[in-house]
Amino acid sequence: MYAASLLSRFMNSPTKRHIGVARRVLRYVQGTLSYGIEYVRNQSATLVGFCDADWADSEDDSRSTSGYAFSFGS
Repeated sequence: MYAASLLSRFMNSPTKRHIGVARRVLRYVQGTLSYGIEYVRNQSATLVGFCDADWADSEDDSRSTSGYAFSFGS
């Protein structure tokens, strides 16, 4: 998700490098389609989330970058 978000910043004027990176991301997604999440019945599960933001520290385009990480269960 992070890679797709970062690539979307260059949609208006992509270079050959951006196209190559986009193809690499798509190959990764194609190879991980069978991955999943296992839920076990009658087991306690807690949702924990974290977020962070970096405002205008990107040397490429001086835009903010934010990220999220969530954990459900163990």
